[in-house]
Amino acid sequence: MKRLNELPIGTVLDLLQDTAYPQRDEATGEIISAGENAFLIGTAGIGKTQAIAALAKDTGYEMITLITSQMNAEQFQGIPVPDSIEVTNPDGSKTTKGAVQYLMDTWQAEVFAQADNGQPVMLFFDELRNAPADVLAASLNILADRKINGVPLPADTVIVAATNSERDSVSPTTFHTP
Repeated sequence: MKRLNELPIGTVLDLLQDTAYPQRDEATGEIISAGENAFLIGTAGIGKTQAIAALAKDTGYEMITLITSQMNAEQFQGIPVPDSIEVTNPDGSKTTKGAVQYLMDTWQAEVFAQADNGQPVMLFFDELRNAPADVLAASLNILADRKINGVPLPADTVIVAATNSERDSVSPTTFHTP
């Protein structure tokens, strides 16, 4: 693994396009595989966020930035609200049982709304090393599963995460890159 500041930014952006963007069938344009998540670790102030924003714009992706150091777990897991479900009993009768439904945060709803409009999205998890532990855990679940609350992300969604190096981070969360 090379540090971001060891590579020219143009090379990094080329690598991001080759890695994080979905692979398409040359003949049909159909997505044949989702991209791989990309994670940039670099010195503070070298332009990670601006470079990723420029890449999203140049490739026609709507960038949704999640500044994880300023978020809470509910923004990933949803806000619980009382609900109910109807259960069919063995005798065929129906019973209503209390349940909890989790409402999507605005950024989550935007991902799916953009997909409904045919607009591909780049999810950008910024300041990941400075995220509170519960936010880091929720972020890593999305990164690993490519799902939001169990709902698969659209296949053309690009996921990029960035963080400062440990020595450049303010109160960094213990972080082990898989």
